[in-house]
Amino acid sequence: MTRSTPIPNRQPAAAIASTPRGPCAGIVPAVSTLVPACMTLEQIAPPIASLTAPPNQTASLKQGRLIYLQACSRCHAAPHILKYTPAQWDTILPGMMDEPDLTATHRGWVTAYINLCTRPARLQ
Repeated sequence: MTRSTPIPNRQPAAAIASTPRGPCAGIVPAVSTLVPACMTLEQIAPPIASLTAPPNQTASLKQGRLIYLQACSRCHAAPHILKYTPAQWDTILPGMMDEPDLTATHRGWVTAYINLCTRPARLQ
């Protein structure tokens, strides 16, 4: 039988098992995961009423915002829209729009909403 090479800085299983775990043991991982969640929905995805939206597109833009918040949150936290530049969104959106339940209409609404947030002059 050959000896295995020890992994540097690895604690024996007994040392890990005996580590005391109090009620706060999981707080750091939980807090680091939830910090982005401290933003309000209005900060992540501005409501249409706070933007200069063309009156004839208000309904579809509201749907785009709703889809953005719901569909994007299925796999990851929806990022603050202004976290990315318009050019970055042009790269991000095609890959994210591959969700099977997003119709071409839904994709158009989300794209129009993100464009309104990041390129407001384009839609006016």
